[in-house]
Amino acid sequence: MASEVPVLDPARTQAAIDERGQLKVRLADGSEHLNVRVVPAFPITRLHRLLYLFDGEGRELGLLVEPKRLDQESRSLLLAQADQAYFMPRILRIVSVDERTGSGIAHWEVETDRGRISFDVVSRSESVWYMGQHRVVIRDAHGNRYLIEDQSTLDRRSRALADLYL
Repeated sequence: MASEVPVLDPARTQAAIDERGQLKVRLADGSEHLNVRVVPAFPITRLHRLLYLFDGEGRELGLLVEPKRLDQESRSLLLAQADQAYFMPRILRIVSVDERTGSGIAHWEVETDRGRISFDVVSRSESVWYMGQHRVVIRDAHGNRYLIEDQSTLDRRSRALADLYL
C-alpha cells in the first residue's frame, strides 16, 4: 500500500542557501534538510503551484501547495530551483522551419527566453501537444521540450509558421 505524501505548510516552511551553496529547508516540525531538490508536480500546466521537495538522498519530504504563501526569500529560492529542475525554454519567436522532404524531420530555428535555439522535430503527431487553445508544447528529437505560452501572441510570421508546422 502506497503511503500518502505529506503536505507541507508554506507558512511553516523556510528555505535558505547553506555555506556550501546548497539549498536547505526547515519544515514545520523543526527538522532541517540539506541539499534539497525541488521538482514541479505539474511542470507544464501549473509550474509554480505544486512543488515536491526531496532531501539529499532522494527521499520525498512532501508536497508544497501554493508556494506563493512562503516568505519572500524562501519563495524565490524554491521557485528558482523548480525552474532549474525542469528545463523548458519558452518560444518567443519562430525564425524558420525547414521541413526536409521525405524525411519527416523539421528543423526549427527559434528565439526563446533563453536565447536562440535550433532543434529537430521528428513527428508532429508524437511531438506536439496542445495544452488548451493556444498553449503548445513541442518535443524535439532529443526529448527536450519547448513551450509556446500563447500562440496567438506570437508575431505574424511566427504564427504563420506555427500554423503550417504544428
